[in-house]
Amino acid sequence: VLFRSATIPWWRTACGEEEIAKVVASMWAEHISGGPVTRELEEAIAKTLGVPYVVATTSCSMALTMALMTLGIGPGDEVIVPNRTFMATAHAALVLGAKVRLVDVRKDIPALDVTQVEAAITPRTKAVMPVHLNGRAVDMPALNAIARRHNLKVVEDAAQAFLSKGPDGAWLGTQGDLGCFSLGMTKLVSTGQGGFVVTRDKSLYDRMRRVQVHGVVDTLTDAYEKANACDDTLLIIPSPRQRPIPKVSSASSAGA
Repeated sequence: VLFRSATIPWWRTACGEEEIAKVVASMWAEHISGGPVTRELEEAIAKTLGVPYVVATTSCSMALTMALMTLGIGPGDEVIVPNRTFMATAHAALVLGAKVRLVDVRKDIPALDVTQVEAAITPRTKAVMPVHLNGRAVDMPALNAIARRHNLKVVEDAAQAFLSKGPDGAWLGTQGDLGCFSLGMTKLVSTGQGGFVVTRDKSLYDRMRRVQVHGVVDTLTDAYEKANACDDTLLIIPSPRQRPIPKVSSASSAGA
């Protein structure tokens, strides 16, 4: 017995026969990195949250970084972050060379105090990152109104808010330009390590897909030829399935 009956099993992710069978089937099919199983997950999330676009990531930390990259955040820009959050929120901006401007949280709950946001905005401010810490909702209608007035992008950090709703009944993480979630081991839904980004903006979704693969598009079809015709920055790498597999004799194997 791992835990006493009166003990709450924190940090334990329960995996049953269904999860184990899915992993085994994926490995047999060689779907181990961004294949149909990942697409199935993205589609299930999109349906659950009522959003059109979802991009799976390796973590919420990566989701936050990719979201800011998609928005073109970089050196010289400023990003508003609450002073009560996990460090990954601020790191996403810092690793891209942007400056983090901290804004205090509310006195009653550890959520960004929207009434203090405008005072922190400067000509260099490009985005604000509200954090729904422990599922506690930031006042998104008020924050979005401020963002519209100042032409800012809103990237929601909903790492701890998957399947949480705000006072208006809307899913947290789906009300900004981009919403970032965690599927880490301590979350309600876990892949061990993992995360995802949601958006309602097709142009942001398309750009994030490019960011996700460093500009490399689908090399399994002729889609890359059409894309490369108008974008000479793409790196095209032939898929292993497109190259003949050389026969290796026992003698050459021994010599290797």
